[in-house]
Amino acid sequence: MSMLQGTRKTKLSNQQQPALSNTLIARINHLASLVRNLPSSLPLEPSKSMYQFSLDADFEKEEGTFAAFSRTLECVFQTHTLGRDEEIIFTERGRRCEDLIHFFKTCMRPMTGSERETIRTAWLEWLIRGAKATGGSIPKKRRVIVSSSDSEDEALNLKPRVHDFFKKPTRPVPKPTAASRSEPSATIDLISSSSKSEDDSIHTTLKPPPRATRGQKRKEKADMGNDSDIDQLPPNKQGKLNMFGWTSMTRDEAHEKWRNEAKASDTRSAKLAEQERERREVKAAHKREVDRLRQQRHRARTRALKKDQPRTPNARASTGLQHQQTGGSDDREELADLAEISRPHGAAWKKIRNGKNGGVVQQRHKKTNWFHPFLWTHINRMAPQVGWSATLLARSLQRDHPELFSRLSKGTIQHWLSKHGKRWSTQTLKSVANRRVLTASGRAGVLTKYPEIIFEAKTRLINLRKSGIPVNRVLGRSILLALIKRLQPALLDTFKCSERFVGDFFSSVLGWSVRKGTRAAAHIPDNATELCERTFFRIVHAVVMYDIPATLIVGMDQTGVYVLPNNNTTYEETGVRQVNVAAKDEKRAYTLCVATSADGDILPFQQVWSGQSTRSLPDSDANGMGP
Repeated sequence: MSMLQGTRKTKLSNQQQPALSNTLIARINHLASLVRNLPSSLPLEPSKSMYQFSLDADFEKEEGTFAAFSRTLECVFQTHTLGRDEEIIFTERGRRCEDLIHFFKTCMRPMTGSERETIRTAWLEWLIRGAKATGGSIPKKRRVIVSSSDSEDEALNLKPRVHDFFKKPTRPVPKPTAASRSEPSATIDLISSSSKSEDDSIHTTLKPPPRATRGQKRKEKADMGNDSDIDQLPPNKQGKLNMFGWTSMTRDEAHEKWRNEAKASDTRSAKLAEQERERREVKAAHKREVDRLRQQRHRARTRALKKDQPRTPNARASTGLQHQQTGGSDDREELADLAEISRPHGAAWKKIRNGKNGGVVQQRHKKTNWFHPFLWTHINRMAPQVGWSATLLARSLQRDHPELFSRLSKGTIQHWLSKHGKRWSTQTLKSVANRRVLTASGRAGVLTKYPEIIFEAKTRLINLRKSGIPVNRVLGRSILLALIKRLQPALLDTFKCSERFVGDFFSSVLGWSVRKGTRAAAHIPDNATELCERTFFRIVHAVVMYDIPATLIVGMDQTGVYVLPNNNTTYEETGVRQVNVAAKDEKRAYTLCVATSADGDILPFQQVWSGQSTRSLPDSDANGMGP
């Protein structure tokens, strides 16, 4: 596997790709020269820049480096807004534009040859044309012009410095003749190629030296050959890297070098990990110390406040004492019958219950009706003062009126507030107008748009109660799900019909609440223990006297399996005097007999059904009824 920057991998291949070609690198460098010389009128590194060249890691992992690279350039240069033949226009210059070159070289390394060619034709050439269209240009190099206006030494100083090995060997310079002395010496003058005026420099044409005759040439060669002061010129040869001290490595030396570098890298990584772990431990210890000191200061302040305040038996007495010190009433105890006072409608029908024909005697109310006018007045007046905060409202009411609001919690107040602003919800205002919790409002939530479902559900549930069958949330949910599946099956894709929704449906649509059955249940006999003891001794007497084996000693028990749900609790209209429950005495069930023998055998189960004709019996050809 190749080690690529950022562990970038293409989706097509995980093998190492060849290096970038010289042609491709040349085109990338050409783009780099253009973006470095963009017009100065463009903003330089603006603060709100769109030029952020980086790959999306998740998109690269799913689609590959090629797709992630193209997507990044499309987002940066907004190519979806360009026309068919419209060029890309650069909107800024500076370091971020130069990051584009590094982005090209880094992302194209793991790509295949076809992907690189596609990137070159689709993006690289397009960006080069766009840089030129924006105004980017590469400055031309200055050219050398021969002129007689300068000295020869100034021209020679412009030559680049070259290693001694690569310098050309010096050759003897012939002695100047009389004709050459009369000619002016030629020099090199540098002028800018961008100069368009003929007056900027003087262009002169060198006169060619006079051609030597054959006799003069033979005389010069003889003089050069006879001169003993000139050393023999070295032969031309090609330079090698070993002349600079470089030697090639063997395979074993290369492997050893790589192993040493890997060990050094592992050592540095382990050292950095250890330093990071120590830094985290020091930071955690510092945080624990700061938390400890903060808690210590908090406890000290709490103890100081307790010392300044007088000791009271409980919080309620403390609240009462504080109110008494501020001039309040001495009697601050909670009203014992506050729940009964807040529900005046239930006092009349409860008095009629005498435990006989009038119905079961009802217990006292335990929940307070906070929508009573005398209670809601204090709540509504205090809410704007505390900024409609449930916590502050509960504390303020308990502080000012502990005898009325000692049991009011912030969770209860939170249900009254609207979710769309600092005000009471619409349902709360309706309950206040009704002076109690509003029931039978007719609101069915998500089923409001389907009146046929509501009508059929109401009809079935009411008929079940008329027949005396107990109705609970499980049975109601089953009925609603069956109706929705038959009439509006698409609704079940988003609607789950929870048991809480079923309870709200009973309360708002039918006006039902949870009620207890008013018929008394059967009682266990007072001499049940004596009867069990007599039965036990009868069994012992029969086993001993008649020598009954363990196989014939069978212990059997029976249990009732209800065909319909049978429960003493059902939903019924709020406030009715009598709650009739069917199957209280006549249970819609069958008896299941479970029997085992004394030697450990389990006998087959038996079902017992009641009936008065042969229709209650299974068919003669039923399974298990054969001879």
